[in-house]
Amino acid sequence: MPDFLGDVETLRELLLHPGGRDWWDRHPTELHLQFDTRGDSMGMHFLQRYMRQHRIRVHQ
Repeated sequence: MPDFLGDVETLRELLLHPGGRDWWDRHPTELHLQFDTRGDSMGMHFLQRYMRQHRIRVHQ
């Protein structure tokens, strides 16, 4: 992760950090971050929006 993102530890922090969302859009790579899987969490809202935007579907 680039230095300008500092010590970001969660996906939420990355996406809310100035420039974090743009960096993630340009560099979708494996990251080791914490992710809150509760249905009402901000992380899940970000994931669901990302999946809609990129037409990603999960089959159960």
